Amino acid sequence: MSKLLLAGGGFLSLASGSGSLLLEEEGVAPSAFVLELEFSAGVWTDVRADAVGALDLKYGKWGSGPTDLVADVGTSTFSLDNSSGNSGGLQGYYSPNHANVRSGFAQGIGIRVGITYGGTTYYKFRGRVVDIDPLAGQFREQHTLCQAVDWMEDLSRFNARNLAPQQDQDSGSLVTTLIAAMPTAAQPAAQSIDAGTESYAYALHDMGSKMSGRALAQRICQSEFGQLAVIGDTTQGGTVRFFNRQHRRQQVVAARLNNRMDRLEAASTADLAINRAIVAIHPTRVDPEPTKVLFSMAIDPETVRPLVPASTSVTFWGTYTDPDNENQLVGGVDQVTPVETTDYTMNRVSGGTGTDETSNFTVVATFFATTVKFVVTAGANDAYVTKLQCRGRGVYDDTPLELESSSTQDYGERSLTLQMPYQSSPVLGQAVADFLEDAYSDVGDQPTAVGFLANRSDARMTDALAREPGDLVELTEPVTGLAAAEAFINGVSLTLGPGILVRCLWHLSPNVEGGPYFKLDNGDLLDDGNLLGYF
Repeated sequence: MSKLLLAGGGFLSLASGSGSLLLEEEGVAPSAFVLELEFSAGVWTDVRADAVGALDLKYGKWGSGPTDLVADVGTSTFSLDNSSGNSGGLQGYYSPNHANVRSGFAQGIGIRVGITYGGTTYYKFRGRVVDIDPLAGQFREQHTLCQAVDWMEDLSRFNARNLAPQQDQDSGSLVTTLIAAMPTAAQPAAQSIDAGTESYAYALHDMGSKMSGRALAQRICQSEFGQLAVIGDTTQGGTVRFFNRQHRRQQVVAARLNNRMDRLEAASTADLAINRAIVAIHPTRVDPEPTKVLFSMAIDPETVRPLVPASTSVTFWGTYTDPDNENQLVGGVDQVTPVETTDYTMNRVSGGTGTDETSNFTVVATFFATTVKFVVTAGANDAYVTKLQCRGRGVYDDTPLELESSSTQDYGERSLTLQMPYQSSPVLGQAVADFLEDAYSDVGDQPTAVGFLANRSDARMTDALAREPGDLVELTEPVTGLAAAEAFINGVSLTLGPGILVRCLWHLSPNVEGGPYFKLDNGDLLDDGNLLGYF
């Protein structure tokens, strides 16, 4: 019989032997676990004394395929004692609508989870509480169930339409621009952004007016074949991390699990196989002069035009389209400040047959990558907007160019099309297609998840707390036949139980490189039959 040391003293007995919880050592536990809430700005208060039951958290991405590049929304769930037995001695202490509610406890409050082990505190989750559910009834548990989300939720809800067009910027710069455009309250606690591997002539010209920040991040990552995640750290938690496509090829094994796991997903399956890879690059065409009408309000005389009341301002938004194909979204650069009568007209009559009021109006335009915002201010009289347009140089994505690589396999055809929206190099596009087919055509064992009890040993506890998305791990397991199989951590799930039991699950993607690969500095080198080290 083995024992697990509990943080508060005492031991938990664990049976050893076949089919049971086999310990490498006597067992270890963190020295501290904090569940902190931000009751006032910048001030973190530990409410661990009021926590009941287990705390679950997860962050990163759960998919294992080559297009799973942007993290999913991370979550943390926990319960707080809402009875008079809590630290405040008040029933309803964690009920937002109760007279006894703890000051500052409400939806949107900041949260972070820290675990101290070996003298280091690892902040494994940071976000904000979005769901608070006090269990009703004096004869029930009197617990408040809470769910928190990480920064990826803010990115998912952010409307990216206000971003300016970008020229000659790399993917790292585009990610930085995207983050900087988000509201102050949605700024991440910290960020670490790799520089992109090349610059794009034009970017963000394909967003429209409703693209979320996460969808735009996916387009940026696909163009680079980079990855975006929120990772833990030892400073404050919640670091936004952008990896360029060279990051993975530079990693060394950070953790080795040799038959020390109690969950392993490593199937030989064609579901992850690709033997026909199609990569679509998107060269752009740009108007030579800023004379193209990128947006125009409908001019049908029978249309009821918008009325702007006297001495008031009204805001209008427009989305750029190709005037020769109104269903085709375009970008815009070098837009022209609206000119009276040329770009806007106002009239007392909706159809434009009344008194002209154009000279009594002002129109201020703010130009973005694929949208324009007009602020129209009326003079002393009501009037209808009978003309409103935006001119500039259009940025067109006319015809994507597809590059392909394929092979014949016993499992039949498994194809993937990868869009690289801001990439225009056919040499690089072909190299990516070759890489995808070469790397993913094998249906050998593909580790996609591994789980273990961190309390088994010092090594396992350190792995559970220190390893983050982007790290490379090695797995050996005799039943499946895995022998020093390498995989990258995509996502992390932790369950923190009574006595600070720490159960860890890593979501993985196989290390498909195999090597040797090199950084693409010169496309001519591909003529030697070498493969692109794309990750």
